Amino acid sequence: MQSTNNISLTAEIKILPGFEKEVLASAEMVWIATRKEIGCEAFLFNMKKEEPHVIVFFEVFKSQADFDAHVGFDHTVTFINFLKGKVVGDGPSLTFLNQYKD
Repeated sequence: MQSTNNISLTAEIKILPGFEKEVLASAEMVWIATRKEIGCEAFLFNMKKEEPHVIVFFEVFKSQADFDAHVGFDHTVTFINFLKGKVVGDGPSLTFLNQYKD
């Protein structure tokens, strides 16, 4: 087993009561914009079945440089700033993964 140079992660966002519609609308906008980034290989928008107020993005970027660029793009910065006061912890909880490659 070996890992790839890709950056794979999940970003979990727990929406506070009363902010569901506006956070979901903003999340959809960042989802659309991120999928257009050159270094983005996958960006999936999910909601937990048992916790429908929790967004889980599954993200794959070609390299660390591509992920770093993503974090600095206006659509990402605007989204992260928008979340303050509307989600638990004021932003996403990131979990970085090792992508399996046979």
